[in-house]
Amino acid sequence: MGSQAVPRVPERPASRLARVWQAARAPLLWGLLLSFVALWAFQELAENIIAGQTIGFDNQVINLVRGATSPALTTVMEIITLFGDWRVMVPLAVIVGLLWWRQRQFGRVAVLLTAAAGGSALEQVLKLIFHRSRPDILGRLISVSGYSFPSGHAMISMCLYGILLYLFAYGRPRGVQVASLAGAALLLFGIGLSRIYLGVHYPSDVLGGYMAGFIWVMANIVAYRYYRHRTQTARQAEAPVEG
Repeated sequence: MGSQAVPRVPERPASRLARVWQAARAPLLWGLLLSFVALWAFQELAENIIAGQTIGFDNQVINLVRGATSPALTTVMEIITLFGDWRVMVPLAVIVGLLWWRQRQFGRVAVLLTAAAGGSALEQVLKLIFHRSRPDILGRLISVSGYSFPSGHAMISMCLYGILLYLFAYGRPRGVQVASLAGAALLLFGIGLSRIYLGVHYPSDVLGGYMAGFIWVMANIVAYRYYRHRTQTARQAEAPVEG
């Protein structure tokens, strides 16, 4: 007999949930738990900022960081902060997106777009909600405008580099994953530190940016994993079998 398509049996809700759980276990589950922690921490941080309870912490960290000011270090920080600037991140995202598009990896292109562009839009909304003025404690070493909380550099770099980290490192050998995670963490820390050093953000702005960015990138990873799971399930159901 020739091959024939097997009729697709509607999947029961309980079975569907079981499959989603199977696809989203282990590292993704821990990421989800951490994102809930980050959401709670962001809410607490925002409430403390509104109440003015972070001023002491912010001033102490700013004085500590700015105590190491030197012309050479300022140049280094100005270079590091560019990695969180749209003039670097947009070309990077476009180049990577085009490479994936040519490879017909459209799911990766979509999640890269939603993580980066969606994160940027969310950051602007949050700034308008909190409309916190930028610090001017020891003077700013670069000229910036706009509101301060959360730090756009911290948040959007977390979104972009976070999703690139996941898409590049997931499924690779443990050594590659650890090295990629360490490199991304060091880069994100440097970007956040540069914003404090240059006098354009409070430390609490940077922390808030990290938290909000992490929450958003995890939401995109969950959606991407679910999309891949549904796509693979559909392909398996439509594949013909030998009769």
